[in-house]
Amino acid sequence: MTKNNEKKNFNEKTRDEENIENNLDKASNKASSFVENYNKINDNLSSKNEQGSNEDDKQILEEISSVMKEGIYINPIETSDDHIEGIENKIYKKEKKKKKKKNYEKTTFAHKMGVLGVLLVLGIFTGSGLGVWYFNVNLRSNVDYGSILISDYQANIDDVLAKQNVPLSDKKNWTNYMLDKTPNDLSPIDNYLLAEYNATLANSFLFTGRGQAVAMGVKQTVYSLRRYNGDYYSFESISKGTLTVANLDVYRPKENLHKVDIYTGRNATVDNADWYYNSSITDDEYYDMTGGMPNGVTAYIISEKTVKTSDFVYNNELETYTITFELDPTYGALLYYKEVRRTGGLEADPEFYSIKFIATIDKDWNLISTEVFESYKAVKFGMGITTNGTIKIDYQFNLPDVKMPELN
Repeated sequence: MTKNNEKKNFNEKTRDEENIENNLDKASNKASSFVENYNKINDNLSSKNEQGSNEDDKQILEEISSVMKEGIYINPIETSDDHIEGIENKIYKKEKKKKKKKNYEKTTFAHKMGVLGVLLVLGIFTGSGLGVWYFNVNLRSNVDYGSILISDYQANIDDVLAKQNVPLSDKKNWTNYMLDKTPNDLSPIDNYLLAEYNATLANSFLFTGRGQAVAMGVKQTVYSLRRYNGDYYSFESISKGTLTVANLDVYRPKENLHKVDIYTGRNATVDNADWYYNSSITDDEYYDMTGGMPNGVTAYIISEKTVKTSDFVYNNELETYTITFELDPTYGALLYYKEVRRTGGLEADPEFYSIKFIATIDKDWNLISTEVFESYKAVKFGMGITTNGTIKIDYQFNLPDVKMPELN
């Protein structure tokens, strides 16, 4: 290759890089606009059965669809010994304007965000090419949850009761066989499992959870409320921040319908929403989607195979016991990851890095509270971001009156 040709190719590559930078910035802005309008579109679509589309809907959709007014063409770059292999992205607009030359820095944050913007556009609007590669390869979890047999890591409460010489025929009255024992006589894991089992025997309950998830300095509040009035169960979860995701699930096992009714929240605040019927699915489908049922106590798996370390502390003044577990981030979340994906509206399975689970119980193995600190990778809007989350749940049992949510 002659020096003139080398110079010509270098200049062409420089112009291409300028075009890439300029269009990446535009694509990034389009992606940001998409994020800002997501909630409004979601609210409008969720109410489509009650009212027709309005001018705001049309304006938002036109703004998003304008991304597609640019033609996108992808072709391989010619390779040689002094030219790195790759792909060249050329985005042509109908009208070109002359701009000053800029220095192109591949390692800048703006460039990275621009790349994600383009890939987001590709993934959402074309369903092919780089977008699919990015979502399916670069953002997928390194954990194949589906290949792990969950039952291998779950504890069996019957085994725990058997160790305390409780006859299984009378397991619901197990506390009658523990009158000469205290939590000090049992292991931390057995203490927690008995407290969890005890919660399932309550005539009514309220489990109120409040927490937050923080990613890149942006906070998303998390609220949950499980209710049981002796007749049926409900579980509501609200995640509010950059996005708002509000779900309410109603389960009536006494009616033996083997289904869960799902409601979508509108006008959501951090701890309340107006609930409108969305759909009904079988209890098996619900379990596959969320990893648990609305009558569940916790979505984490606590067992000898999931607990890495444990600690047990008695508070003499309050007469309470605090149990602290460091859970295996994969096996402890074999069910919970589904709930996180749904509640956070994530685009891929989360990958957990650490889970610290703290439970406080009383001398009669009643749950008082649980608190969780966790770190995981969450994928939203085409970005895999490390997220730190925490939630504290307070438990109340055998209440005289539990007010259930108002349904529309």
